[in-house]
Amino acid sequence: MNFLQNTVVVGAQGNAMSDGLATMVIGITVVFAALILLIILLTLSGKFFDSLAAKEEANKKDSKPVVTTKPVEPAVTETSEIDDLELVAVITASIAASMGTSADSLQVRSIKRTNNTWGMSGRSNQLFK
Repeated sequence: MNFLQNTVVVGAQGNAMSDGLATMVIGITVVFAALILLIILLTLSGKFFDSLAAKEEANKKDSKPVVTTKPVEPAVTETSEIDDLELVAVITASIAASMGTSADSLQVRSIKRTNNTWGMSGRSNQLFK
């Protein structure tokens, strides 16, 4: 009787092994089929968009030639001076808001760029949480 019990256990293990192999083969087949389907879809979409671009290019060739002119560069000194004044106004307003006073009571004498301590502080906070 002991011999029959061992035979049944061995038979059950063999069946579990074949079920596992079948599951593995099905899984691998599904993955590769999905990958092949993705490759086909990407290839077809590439051809589709290339044909659209070719049609658009052909339409451009049929139309009148476009005359291109070089745009005139605006005066850089005026815009940079206006941007600097705007920057001073924004900085003054933010300092006044943080101090709880009006911007009229503050006088900006100079603005100098320093090292990026706020950025370094933010990065260190993120790293050492």
